[in-house]
Amino acid sequence: MSISEDKTMGKPAEKSIRFSIAVDEKFQKLAIKLGRSKMLVLEQMVDYFYRTKKDPIDLNDDMLKNSILKHSQNQISFLKAQEKIFLLPINEKTDEGLQLQEKILKAINVQVLQANQAQREEHKKQMLQLTDIYHQLRSLHTRKDGKAELKQRFLYILNNYITSRENIGGFLNGKEKEELVSETRRQVEIL
Repeated sequence: MSISEDKTMGKPAEKSIRFSIAVDEKFQKLAIKLGRSKMLVLEQMVDYFYRTKKDPIDLNDDMLKNSILKHSQNQISFLKAQEKIFLLPINEKTDEGLQLQEKILKAINVQVLQANQAQREEHKKQMLQLTDIYHQLRSLHTRKDGKAELKQRFLYILNNYITSRENIGGFLNGKEKEELVSETRRQVEIL
């Protein structure tokens, strides 16, 4: 039960406290500053210390709390300042670097695709040229084979003519010789 509760019950003040004039002056200034009577300020002080279980001599409690709060705020301010000074520019530079890398990769991809396309077209040209060369070689080979076969046939006809002429020899008259020559010519023309 607080002192103010006792007063509201109608009990008169039973105790008195004596203190020095200097303390009275401080107490008076405090009461005026708060806009309350000395008695009310005293009652509120007693209630406060009773309720919070704080020792009025231990000024470090509030000072420590204020100091910690102030120190925390200073650290937070310092960290925010460091973030603005260092982290934000680093993040911006990192983003710029990533964008630049992306542009470089796109450019490289375009160049690689163009090089691949050019290589593919060159490969097609080479394949067409090789196919053409193959056909020409085949044609030459066929002609060579045809030429060899033609030579063999011609030699067969020539040998046949020579053999027939020798067999007939001097017994042939002009008509039979003419028939042999015309038959040989006909066989050569068939070639």
